[in-house]
Amino acid sequence: YVRGIYWTRMPGYAECNALDAQHALPGWYWTGATDMACLRDALRQTLDHGYANHIQRLMVTGLYALMLGVQPSQVHAWYLAVYVDAVEWVELPNTLGMSQYADGGLM
Repeated sequence: YVRGIYWTRMPGYAECNALDAQHALPGWYWTGATDMACLRDALRQTLDHGYANHIQRLMVTGLYALMLGVQPSQVHAWYLAVYVDAVEWVELPNTLGMSQYADGGLM
């Protein structure tokens, strides 16, 4: 299903932003320097190892970005940059659809 969404909806799918989120990704996503323990732990593990469980990815870092109103394309670019196992055809629909609701519920 995920692969089908990617291959049938691209390249326009990458620009989905159903909630019109416009904020920039906080700079501390790149450093882990935050007082919020759950986010700090998830970010530091990611930055130290290039890996995090899908709960840490989508439900911790992703949910915070969603609540903050971060542009989905910036969340997507960050995931591709920091996770060694990120492959765009899997990561993009999971990020835009499941984490950021940027596709309006398609995923």
